[in-house]
Amino acid sequence: MKLAWKATALILINVVITFSAGLLARNYLLNPELAKIERTNDEKTLTQLALIQELITASLIDSANRARQAAATIRSDHWKAYSSAISSVASSSDFGYLISTSAKGDFSQVRPGRYFHESAAPSPSDIRQIITRARAAPRYPYVDFITLPEGTSVIAAQQLRHPDNQGPELFIVVSRIDEAFINRISAFAGVDLQLISFEERAQILQEPRALSGIRSESNNLQWTVNDARGQPAVSFAVGLPPRSYDDKILTPTLATALFFTLLMWSGAIWLLYRTLIRPMNAASKTLQQIMTDQDYGRRLEYPHPDEFGQLTQFFNRLLNMVDQRTSELELLSLTDPLTDLNNRRAFDVQSHRVWPLAERADTRMALIAFDLDHFKAYNDTYGHPAGDKVIKTFARILGETFKRASDVVARVGGEEFLVLTQDSPSGASQVLTHRVLQALREERIEHAGNTGQGIVTASAGIFHCVPDANLTLELALQRADEILYAAKENGRNRAMYSDALVDNVNQVTSAEVIQLPY
Repeated sequence: MKLAWKATALILINVVITFSAGLLARNYLLNPELAKIERTNDEKTLTQLALIQELITASLIDSANRARQAAATIRSDHWKAYSSAISSVASSSDFGYLISTSAKGDFSQVRPGRYFHESAAPSPSDIRQIITRARAAPRYPYVDFITLPEGTSVIAAQQLRHPDNQGPELFIVVSRIDEAFINRISAFAGVDLQLISFEERAQILQEPRALSGIRSESNNLQWTVNDARGQPAVSFAVGLPPRSYDDKILTPTLATALFFTLLMWSGAIWLLYRTLIRPMNAASKTLQQIMTDQDYGRRLEYPHPDEFGQLTQFFNRLLNMVDQRTSELELLSLTDPLTDLNNRRAFDVQSHRVWPLAERADTRMALIAFDLDHFKAYNDTYGHPAGDKVIKTFARILGETFKRASDVVARVGGEEFLVLTQDSPSGASQVLTHRVLQALREERIEHAGNTGQGIVTASAGIFHCVPDANLTLELALQRADEILYAAKENGRNRAMYSDALVDNVNQVTSAEVIQLPY
C-alpha cells in the first residue's frame, strides 16, 4: 500500500474512533446528566403552571367571595345598594365580568371587570348558559370551564342565602380564555403558552419523548386543565427553550464538527502529499531511472532545506560515491592490469562498436592477432616477473605503433594480443605489423628457449577485409587466429596476411614492407 493511502486510512480511522468515542461519551456520560437537569427544569415548569392555575382559581373565588360579602351586608333595597357596592369590587378584580342573579333567576346584573372588553361582552344566551351551569353546582364555591360560542371561559361561583330571599344570591365571576388571558399567564410563568385543540394535544402526546422523558422531541410540553368533572377542559402547548444537548446520532452540531474535522484532515493530507509524499515519489522515480540507466552521475532534486532535503543530500553523496566507484570498477573491468591496455571485454565492446561503423562506411579493416613465440618456455626459464616485463615491453611497442584514435589494441590472453585498425592506405597494417615485430627483435631480450633466434620474437596473423552483412566480427577473429596459426606453423618470428576467408595466406616479407609507405 502506498504511503498516501496509509496516511489517509490512518486519518480516517482516527476520525472514526474520535467520532465514535465522542458519541459514546455524549450519549452515556454527558447527555444523561443534562437530561436529568432538563427533566428537573421541565417538572419545575409544570409545577409552576399548576401553582399558577391554583392562584387563578383562588383569585376568581376571591372575587366571587367579595361580591358575596358586598351583598351580605345589605338589608334593604338590595339591588340598588348592591349595584353601588359592587362597582368598585368589579373594577379592581382580575376577571372579565361578574354576573349577579337572584335566587329565582328573575333578575340578573352584569358588571365588567378589569380585563373586560366590549368586543367580548356576553350575549343574553351566554349569560343564561353560565347561570344554568353555576346553579347546577354540587357545592360552593364552584369552579368550572364552560364553552361558549366565543370560546372557552373559566367561571367561579359563590352563593348567598338572604333571610328575606331578596337581592342577589348567586355570584359568578367569568374570565374568557383568550389571547390576553394566555399572555398574562405566559408572562407570569416565563414560558410560551399556546392554546391548542384536543387533536393537537393528541399529536403532541404521540410525538417521541426526548431523553428527559417529559418534553417531546420538538421541545413542547402539553399542559391540560380539567373541569369540575375531571375531564380535560383546555390544553396548552408549552414552548420550551431548545435542549442543551443533542440526542441524535448525527445532529447539525456533530455534522458541522465532522465536516470541519474532515476538512482539516484533508488539508493535512494535501500538505503531507505536497511536502513529503510527492517529493518521495519523484525521488523514487529518479532513483529507479538511475538504476535502469545506470546513470549514477544523475542527482536528486529537492530545493528545500528540511529533513527530506537533508536525506536528499545524503542520497546525492551516496550516488556520487557510487558513481566514482562504478567508474573505477568499470575502468578496472575494461583495462588489463599489467599493461594498461584494453582487456578482452573492452576489446569486444569497442570492436562491436567500430565494426558496424566500418560496414556502413565501406571501410577496409585489418584484424591482427599477435602471439609471443615460446613464451611458456620463457616463463619456465626466466620466471614470471621477467615474463611480465616482456609482456609490458611488447604492450608498449603496440601502443606506440597503433596510436590512431580509431585503433583498438588489447591484451586478450597471457601472451596474446589483438589489434583492430583501418587498413588505410591499403597495406598499412602490414607495415605496422612488421614494425612491431622488428621493434621487439631490436629489444634483444634473451630467450634461450626460442630455438634458432635466441631472443624474444613474436608471430602475427593479419586478416584484411571490408565488413558486410555476411562477414561478422566473430568470423573475422576466427580467420585472424587461423592466419596466426599458419605463421607459427611456418617457423614463427613472422607475420602472415590474407584477404580471403580460407587458404591464400601470404607472408609479409622485407621487400613488401619496404615498398609500403611509413
